[in-house]
Amino acid sequence: MSDRRRDWREQLTTALVQAYDLIAVEALQVQAMMRRGHGRGRSAKAGLNRAIGEQGWSAFRRRLQEKASMCGVEVVEVDPAYTSQRCQQCGYTARDNRQSQAVFQCGSCGHTAHADQNAAQNILAAGLAVSGRGGGCTWAAGEPSTAWGVV
Repeated sequence: MSDRRRDWREQLTTALVQAYDLIAVEALQVQAMMRRGHGRGRSAKAGLNRAIGEQGWSAFRRRLQEKASMCGVEVVEVDPAYTSQRCQQCGYTARDNRQSQAVFQCGSCGHTAHADQNAAQNILAAGLAVSGRGGGCTWAAGEPSTAWGVV
């Protein structure tokens, strides 16, 4: 199974680096996320830790950064705080915006989207701002973009 994951990681990171000149990722503290749980819910936490470890989030980000630096592609890490709760359309941030794991609905403007897509657009907007290329998603307005946001 690890060969499949490695192959997938290599193929996806290569495709991303070839397609985009800016890639924005959340600056997740993976090691902190995988700390051992205590008390009730410990077995569920162990399952989450195992899933995070098996997906190889750190290895993916590391390989993406290695390839990007070889190809002159900028990888920007952005603060993950509230990226899944902020409305990409109006900026309203609230926990209730995230209706479920998959559904995002803004309590202010009513914007509805897949929650991961909304978060990815927020990550991209933050990456563009951090990189000095602007704060908005150019592709949200229908224009082609050479940037990509990762959830």
